Amino acid sequence: MLCLSPLASALTLEQAFDAALRHEPEFQAAIHDRRAAGEFKVLGRANLLPTLAYSYSWGKNWSEVEQDSLFGPVTEERDYRSYSSSLRLEQPLFDYGAWVARDIGRLRAARAELEFEARLQELVVKVSRAYTDTLVAWSRRRWAREQTSVLKALLERNEALRKAGEGTLTEVLETRSGSPPRSRRRWPNAV
Repeated sequence: MLCLSPLASALTLEQAFDAALRHEPEFQAAIHDRRAAGEFKVLGRANLLPTLAYSYSWGKNWSEVEQDSLFGPVTEERDYRSYSSSLRLEQPLFDYGAWVARDIGRLRAARAELEFEARLQELVVKVSRAYTDTLVAWSRRRWAREQTSVLKALLERNEALRKAGEGTLTEVLETRSGSPPRSRRRWPNAV
């Protein structure tokens, strides 16, 4: 994620969330699933609409007809074209299957909407967790750098005190190991 880059300190939570909305593959899949499921509602409602069918055909006919007449058989050639077109509109008065299909489509669309909302909430949690984990890591890193600089300064001080005869080797070794030495109690000189 973008939050884990070295520039995370310059990235706000809102920017991280916007980037995740645009680029996170699981969320992009959820967007497309939601869009596809929305079509089930439309398809279910379409089952209740009337159906309209139009057909058109044409043909070329040729025939030879022979008939008996008073003057003998007469042959007549017939060559013509025929055309046919029809328009049919159907609307069932009640189709229980169409009503059920409409309800199923509506329910599938509602389910997809709920799944989308769940994936959106998952994305919010995922981005928030990544962002806060990054901030904690940066904070720990900064704290470790400060701790290191404090230990270096304390080591220099303890070594200087030891050379001057006021410090102990134990304090220097404790500082080198990374744990600050126990504070020495200085008792006022008894008179």
